[in-house]
Amino acid sequence: MEGIGVEDTRQRFTVDIRILAEKKKSSYCTARVKGFPVTETCEDFRKEVQNILPGTHDETNIPSSSITEKIDDYIHSLKERHGESGYQPYQYKLWAEMLALGSHKSQEEPPMLPIFRNKIAKKTQPAASSSTSTMGTSVPGNSRSEILRQLRELNELKQMDVLTDEEFADKKKVLLNDLN
Repeated sequence: MEGIGVEDTRQRFTVDIRILAEKKKSSYCTARVKGFPVTETCEDFRKEVQNILPGTHDETNIPSSSITEKIDDYIHSLKERHGESGYQPYQYKLWAEMLALGSHKSQEEPPMLPIFRNKIAKKTQPAASSSTSTMGTSVPGNSRSEILRQLRELNELKQMDVLTDEEFADKKKVLLNDLN
């Protein structure tokens, strides 16, 4: 009776595996695997993933240039439609990536994300009033808290690699100047 009726008694689980794109860390897909075995080590887990989802360990998952071209086309289209509305380059980029990946459908309405609720504040003081800003005036509470909120959102965008270090520094400088 050797080998007959022997059953795998290890527990099995349903696992959602998030696979990051190698070049765009903000792009990923999710694979749901049913009946995934319990493993002893991380290396065993990695081997099981590679056995179940071939292609996760080789170069074939690098985003193709066609996706990059698609994103660029979306950015161009969005800028044509919304050029006068004050969206920032990183907002167009994020919106275009969401359209290309299918996580957002509309080119007319922006995604329902905090960074699209309010556009980044621009310096609204005219140049002639710069002498009055040295008199010790302060930003009203609501404006100050709004600018601080935008700084937090800006930091989140930088951490998600939506903004480059240079873009982040430029936007941060504008917002900090608004506080003075």
